[in-house]
Amino acid sequence: MEKRFTMQQQLGMVLAVGFTVGTIFANFPGKPYVGEIGILSSSYREYLLAGEWDLQRMFLTLFASRMIPAFLMVIVSFTKWRLTALRLFCLWASFSLGVFWAACILTGGFSGIFVFFMSLFPHGVLLVWGWATMMRMILGRNLTFAHLLPPFSFLLLGVIAETWIHPYLLRFLFRLVFV
Repeated sequence: MEKRFTMQQQLGMVLAVGFTVGTIFANFPGKPYVGEIGILSSSYREYLLAGEWDLQRMFLTLFASRMIPAFLMVIVSFTKWRLTALRLFCLWASFSLGVFWAACILTGGFSGIFVFFMSLFPHGVLLVWGWATMMRMILGRNLTFAHLLPPFSFLLLGVIAETWIHPYLLRFLFRLVFV
């Protein structure tokens, strides 16, 4: 991208493009599969409504899936591929969010909007805040332990909320919307 845009503007454009492409993908080539995406799948819905979760295993799985990319992003930020990796991560994250947005609306109609926002609460707020703070640290090259502690703390709190709060909220939501 040209130098006339700030890095924040470039990342905003990447996020907008990724979300739009994800939404289009879910509406056209991915439409037959949207009912089986993540929490919208019938098998996950049954698992969630049964309420027999292994929370320790869930925590370890979520910890690995949320923290490993963050550690890798910090490592890559010391290389010349720092900005490329940041753009690719933003593109992947916004594409995934666009697909999920469209899938929620396609499977739930108007109530899918409610499902979308509630399925990202409360952990989504913490994860977004942690990633936004980390991106600011990476762009500013403030990669000391003291500067990285807050974003990693928010990511860890997001994982804790996703493990021990989110399943109960999601089960309540699914009973309201789908049962």
